[in-house]
Amino acid sequence: VPYREDAEQLRDTCAVRAQLEAHAVEIAAVRTPELGDRLLAVNDAMSTAIAQDETAEFVAINDEFHKAIVEAGQNPVLATMWGQLEIRARTAVNVSGHSGDLSEAISEHRAIATAVLESDPERASQLLQKHIKLTVEGRD
Repeated sequence: VPYREDAEQLRDTCAVRAQLEAHAVEIAAVRTPELGDRLLAVNDAMSTAIAQDETAEFVAINDEFHKAIVEAGQNPVLATMWGQLEIRARTAVNVSGHSGDLSEAISEHRAIATAVLESDPERASQLLQKHIKLTVEGRD
């Protein structure tokens, strides 16, 4: 039987994940602003996946986007904790059938990458936390 979470557990999991990623992106924005270029390139690949209606490819590239942020945080403990939460969140979140939401996610990712490029850790952190919250709770 596959692992399933109820809505409250998913929100809790993603809230912790958002805090971990926010910490990582703050570090990355200060130490490695060039990460922003990598994030923009990954984001472009996500746009292509959406245009080609390749939801599975979008999900894989989205994982790459978020993993790049965590790796740039240069904290192995954070990365391990995030990995455990990311698997749970990815298992529970179903993005199929939400192409509008996926397009909005692209815009949110672009804003996060730009904040990293501009070495603005506070803005990058706020944007990332908002992005994850909207992904879980909806963008309506």
